Amino acid sequence: MAHVLRRPRISREVLEDLGFRGDGRRHPRENALTASTIVLAVVALVCATNQTLHIPGSWAGLAGMVLGFSTQLISASTAQRMLIVPALGASFVGLYLNMFNGGLW
Repeated sequence: MAHVLRRPRISREVLEDLGFRGDGRRHPRENALTASTIVLAVVALVCATNQTLHIPGSWAGLAGMVLGFSTQLISASTAQRMLIVPALGASFVGLYLNMFNGGLW
């Protein structure tokens, strides 16, 4: 008899334990903004490793900082804040390294 492997589902209890839904409500806007901040921080850091990519890296770092600070103001859970703050730091580092490599223009 063949067994079907099923992907385990993430239950509400697991999400609540992680803190993403501590109040039991969904926060799609806040989660999307948090993910965007992380993506911009990663882009800024990756562009900082190549001196010819200083323009998109600088703008990604600056956008990550602005988006991160505004996301921090509207964040709904502690887990979101724990992801936003390191992303803000990475955006700062990416921006400053890219500024050292040539700046915004």
